[in-house]
Amino acid sequence: MDLRGRIALVTGASSGIGYATALRLAEAGADLSIGYGHKEQAAQVLAAHIRQMGRRAVPLRGDMRKPAEVLALVTATEAELGPVDILISNAGAGARKRLEEISLEDRRTPLCRLESRLTRADAFPGRVARSSRRDGQRRGPRLDC
Repeated sequence: MDLRGRIALVTGASSGIGYATALRLAEAGADLSIGYGHKEQAAQVLAAHIRQMGRRAVPLRGDMRKPAEVLALVTATEAELGPVDILISNAGAGARKRLEEISLEDRRTPLCRLESRLTRADAFPGRVARSSRRDGQRRGPRLDC
């Protein structure tokens, strides 16, 4: 996969799956916007690693539960790197509670709000944000540019 010249925005990129995804995209040639919520040092380390690969990388903080911060993350990414070609919506949110204390509402609400805010059309003016799969069935978020 050759992603040279592409700009990727990965939320939740300061750890876990998001971190590994950002590294893989950089290995494939993409420049990265590293979206993080609280782990600034980890995001800075990842950005430095990606820059050592010869790619551009910018760590940007944003709370994906807040619409204004979602828009600010996209705006800052595009100001620093250019228009977003690839969106990986990986940020997670939720309450830190003991398993028996987690309500159905705790499990449902944060992630549903996160998905809808990051894939809103107003976050990517002039482009269509939609969900799809190869077989035509609707599923996870995908950004069509």
